[in-house]
Amino acid sequence: MDTWKEFVSERLELTEYQLARRRTYLKIDLDILTENVSILKSLCSQNTDILAVLKGNAYGHGSIEVGKHLRDIGVRHFAVASPWEAIELRKAGIESFIQIFGNACEEEIPDLLEYDLVPTVGSVEFLEEWALYTQDSCPNYLLQSTYPDETRRQIVIKVDTGMSRNGFQPEMLDDVVNYCDEKGIKIHSIMTHFAAAWDNPQFTSLQLETFLNVAAKYRSRGIKLHAANSAGTLLGYGTELDFVRPGIAMYGLPPGVYLI
Repeated sequence: MDTWKEFVSERLELTEYQLARRRTYLKIDLDILTENVSILKSLCSQNTDILAVLKGNAYGHGSIEVGKHLRDIGVRHFAVASPWEAIELRKAGIESFIQIFGNACEEEIPDLLEYDLVPTVGSVEFLEEWALYTQDSCPNYLLQSTYPDETRRQIVIKVDTGMSRNGFQPEMLDDVVNYCDEKGIKIHSIMTHFAAAWDNPQFTSLQLETFLNVAAKYRSRGIKLHAANSAGTLLGYGTELDFVRPGIAMYGLPPGVYLI
């Protein structure tokens, strides 16, 4: 043998090790990811789409690689926790719908518009600021984007039905929708989030009932509804709505498991 490396390479599978550049690494099987998405889809109504959660670097699996694969198998909607996660996906060439789950901040609006990102709105203050950016008087440089106008400046309204993290109270929803109508704000969808779907079926059923009581009427206007996270999807809560939002279940782990 000419070199020690040639001697070793004949005896060991070095390709993955060389790619990782370290002794420990994760090997992601995208075929299994495809199968998991198919299983989750099968638990829903025919007209329900997957809104795939890629936050936290796709739960540690690599958001760009996972996002591109999901896009290639037909997933058209994604969600992340912050605009910075979404911008990374945009720069990698993912042009699909991307919702930002985190508390919407007024300072983020120029980035949200530039990269065609959809904020989750749960406060009057953000909504008022967002409305200013839909006016004709808004400076053009703040509205520059490579995305078609008809797909831009959408929001998702969040209703707090018991998670108590963020969102409008249910009794406020009609006023919020009316305000959006008055200001010309495009509503993509209305959502809520289950607090304990895996452990508390009674409370989850109550949350879903509360949500539908105030939001169901808006489906006739073309406004979409979604509520189910991984646990809700697996247990059948809200799987007849327009989207389910699987996160950790997509990666083959049950709800309640946290990656450290």
